[in-house]
Amino acid sequence: MAAILPTFTPTIDETPPPGFARAREIVCQALAQGAVEQIPAHSLLAAVTVELVPRLVELYGARGASHVLGTLTHTVLADAGETTRQ
Repeated sequence: MAAILPTFTPTIDETPPPGFARAREIVCQALAQGAVEQIPAHSLLAAVTVELVPRLVELYGARGASHVLGTLTHTVLADAGETTRQ
């Protein structure tokens, strides 16, 4: 199956994409509204994840999405001082 997936070449670009600030504001407002409506944080984050992952795959392909999620994993695990909660 790996042979049919496109090759993904990661790039490092620390410049936020166009519209990032406004997009983040919209997401933060939606999460804040969910909190106001007393939706549990884990439900809000689960919903964001369910919406995010297919969009990552659509935008970057399976390998690219995997790279993004892997980078996130390494970043989270590198912060050994934090306590993990479930």
